[in-house]
Amino acid sequence: MMQLSAENLKFIDTYLQNSGVFYYDIRLELVDHIATAVETKMNSDNLDFYNAFKNYMVENKSSLMKLNKESVGISWQTLNPFLVFLIKPLMLVLAIAIYAFYSFVNVHSFFSEQFTINELFFVFIVSLALFQIIYFHVLLKRRYFTIEKIGSILGILYYFQLFFVPAYENKKSSALTLSIITYFFVGYVLYFYSKIIDFKKTKIILH
Repeated sequence: MMQLSAENLKFIDTYLQNSGVFYYDIRLELVDHIATAVETKMNSDNLDFYNAFKNYMVENKSSLMKLNKESVGISWQTLNPFLVFLIKPLMLVLAIAIYAFYSFVNVHSFFSEQFTINELFFVFIVSLALFQIIYFHVLLKRRYFTIEKIGSILGILYYFQLFFVPAYENKKSSALTLSIITYFFVGYVLYFYSKIIDFKKTKIILH
């Protein structure tokens, strides 16, 4: 039974990078899939690695590239787990606590016309976006589809915030509106953190 060497695996990985498979975790899946298929072809057709790889890619490259998710735009597959996370029992308890806080505390009194709570929400969401950019491109050092796709939810929250508590308006928002916005923001931070933890437990490093 022929087995691929580390150099063979690296060759496949480099080929995929040059073919536009930018996300590291997707590339890992494709490397594993292609390596298994090429090993089978080497044994069944009595070919060396390069000829087996070439023949396999001629037949299968177009279908394999369809598995390459090039966009992290929002989709139901991305949004649905977040919404499910928001209705977990502990999250609903948090929602009640947030609403109780805004109902009993006049938060607007802590702000001025120069800096309103609406502007605080805007600063918060911009800070989150900047943190994610730094996390994705500086700390991780590689692009991971599993993590980056979560960031697309932040885009929805940004427009949601602009519609309900626009930073350019001084109109005081109701306790319910503030509660909903805060709940979504806090929920997103907790959801993002939980996914980062899950990701760190499951990611595979290609040597």
